[in-house]
Amino acid sequence: MDRDAPSLIDDCPCPYCPFFRTRVAAAHPELAAQLAAVGIDIAKPFDLPLPHEENGVSMYDYATYIVMGTWTDEDAAAVTLCELETTDSHPCTGIEEEHSVVPAGPFAIPGTVD
Repeated sequence: MDRDAPSLIDDCPCPYCPFFRTRVAAAHPELAAQLAAVGIDIAKPFDLPLPHEENGVSMYDYATYIVMGTWTDEDAAAVTLCELETTDSHPCTGIEEEHSVVPAGPFAIPGTVD
């Protein structure tokens, strides 16, 4: 199944999106591997909220990912480090083909955006 999907943050000019994309896999390698096994690249979310900072750590409550095709209970069960469920509450994807939007998280990433 082709799971490549567009991202709202690809060209985002804010400093928080590139910070997340370049550091999240190193900060969460086990979750990155579990998500990759179901076709999700942890560094390529569809959308992100603004993080908050706690003691030098950037805290992202979640990231949303687009999964092309059908998201199944088996896909969700393969990821044990966070709970994954589809959501209908998200920005418009502009995609006509079958797809799901799946939030994951939270993510604690060492460092802050200066």
